[in-house]
Amino acid sequence: MNEGKTVLFFEKGESKIGRIKKKENKYFTIITPEGTEKTISEIQVFRIFPPSDLQKIIEFKKEIDLQTLWEVSSSIPDLRQITEDEIISIHNPNFKFEEKIALILKLYSKENIYFKNIRDDLWSLRDSKDVENLQKKIEGEIERKEKVKKFKEWISTVMEKIKVLKNMDIKIFFSENYPTFEGEIPEFAESLLQRLKKFFIIEKEDEIVKESFSGIIELKRSEIFKLLVFFKIMNPYENFFLEKFNIPIEEQDIDVNIAYSKEGREIIEVPTYSIDVEGTEIRDDAVSEPSDMTEILVHIADVSLLDREEIISEVIRRGKTIYFPEGKIDMLPKKAIKELSLDSGIHKPSITFKIKFYLGEKIEIKDVDIFKSEIFVRKNYEFSDDVEDIQKIKKIGIEIHNTRVKKMGGVNLISDDFLILVDDKGRLTTEKWKVNDMRIAVAEISMLCSYAIGWFCAKKSIPVFFRRSKIDPNAKSEIHRFNVESENIPLPRHYIIWRNIRASRYIETTTEPSGAESLGYDFYAWGTSPLRRGWDFINIIQLSRYLDGQKMFSIQELQKIKEKLELSISKAESAEDLRYKYILAIYTMRELSNKQIDALIVEKNKESIYWIEEILSFLKGKNPKKVEVLNNVKVYLKADPINLKIIPIPAE
Repeated sequence: MNEGKTVLFFEKGESKIGRIKKKENKYFTIITPEGTEKTISEIQVFRIFPPSDLQKIIEFKKEIDLQTLWEVSSSIPDLRQITEDEIISIHNPNFKFEEKIALILKLYSKENIYFKNIRDDLWSLRDSKDVENLQKKIEGEIERKEKVKKFKEWISTVMEKIKVLKNMDIKIFFSENYPTFEGEIPEFAESLLQRLKKFFIIEKEDEIVKESFSGIIELKRSEIFKLLVFFKIMNPYENFFLEKFNIPIEEQDIDVNIAYSKEGREIIEVPTYSIDVEGTEIRDDAVSEPSDMTEILVHIADVSLLDREEIISEVIRRGKTIYFPEGKIDMLPKKAIKELSLDSGIHKPSITFKIKFYLGEKIEIKDVDIFKSEIFVRKNYEFSDDVEDIQKIKKIGIEIHNTRVKKMGGVNLISDDFLILVDDKGRLTTEKWKVNDMRIAVAEISMLCSYAIGWFCAKKSIPVFFRRSKIDPNAKSEIHRFNVESENIPLPRHYIIWRNIRASRYIETTTEPSGAESLGYDFYAWGTSPLRRGWDFINIIQLSRYLDGQKMFSIQELQKIKEKLELSISKAESAEDLRYKYILAIYTMRELSNKQIDALIVEKNKESIYWIEEILSFLKGKNPKKVEVLNNVKVYLKADPINLKIIPIPAE
């Protein structure tokens, strides 16, 4: 029935032409202009017309200049949509049927960048910008294909080295003298390898690998990593999680002039000290020496001096200060941190929380007074400093801790930290922060301040970000029992996190007054770390506006900020977590591979295995009782930094 007729059909995005030889069921056998047979499905066909001279149609296709048609069509006032007949008449009103078909053939083809098909024979004219962008895209695609072709030719010449690379143990690439390519890498090859690196980072490298290495060699993800390191495109210790999560690392170009007036600020005369983790350069808070066990003054860096739209926007974009094994990325400009950090020997602006409380069977807030102040920090101490100046601060903090944990059943959050660090040469080092009474005391005073902020804001109906945590009563009771039984065993931090916190409580930030059940507090609001945490930054600004009688953020505005902050913080924490696991995997691979160890720590439903250095040193001789929740085991560990897993392999 259709034999001999001319057919227009689609194939791989292009429209083509042929002559029908026969049809069987839903398939056509056609003869192409080159004389070869081809089978196509009827769903590929978009037009059949009477027998015509194929060569004539092909010639007309070449003659029809779509750019001229588009330019003429574009010159017609108000012409936005155009039919195929109108397109024909613009070019030549005397076109024959076959010539019209040839035009349709070209319009349907993927090479058309001038007209966009809307439906049937109706088209819209692309605007000049679209045409320009499509032209660049086509040119870029042609250039890319040419690069790929040249890359395949070049990579074939070094294929023997790549085959050796594939069989190398990945551990070699984390040694100080990992293997590298010594020859010259052509510019086109480096360009493609850089593109491969970019897609490797965001875990979408498959398309580039298939295109660039297809028919030459197959590469697994770990082998792509080795290849990028080998060709010096990637450093094995490089923090590719920054790019993966789009973490801003550049210093903000923001005016941070924060000169302040002493007028209206209360001068704090009481001896005041900051006490922080070893080596810190950011001091968000300080504590004055208490006169008795019923009142304490906590001073927070006054970030309200940065209450400007551009800085608030940047804080929301960053979310928090991000900590990596090789250093940190600050939430605020370094100049602002330097000016506001409560460093010793300099008068500093602050917001002071005067907290009156009672310690009995529970911690009871009696009153909270908040005011702007100027303080003079006499000395910046670290947790390891056990000096006379800060003994009263330590005493009151320990009393708060004993009441909250032992009487109120709150979770004990303080534990040893085991750190893996990376120096500027990519060398791995380790460090431990040991728990001591001063560290416990300062943490408890900070938590009490957060409780006081939540209590005050709930009472005054000030919209702020509260931190809500829920915990199952049975789990809370079990945690309390465990804390009491093992209080003389300073277990490592990751064990505490897994056993006591992650498996038991749910945490969220909310704009409704809420408490931290796991800590035992009725109210709990962010506020003690405004130089490094977005939630605290916004809350301190909100409290400052309240004190100054200025317009505060509404609940609705805080909700919008909350959505953006949560996204920023989530990305930052994911980057931190993956970077830590990546370095931990490398550390395990280098230091523990093929060795027996005596214990391991399981986190998050046994999906990740964490090894903590010398864990038995925390246990041996400390407690003769058997701690059922921690069993000694013997395992081998196999680390996979590319997939961020540390896999336990049972010893034979």
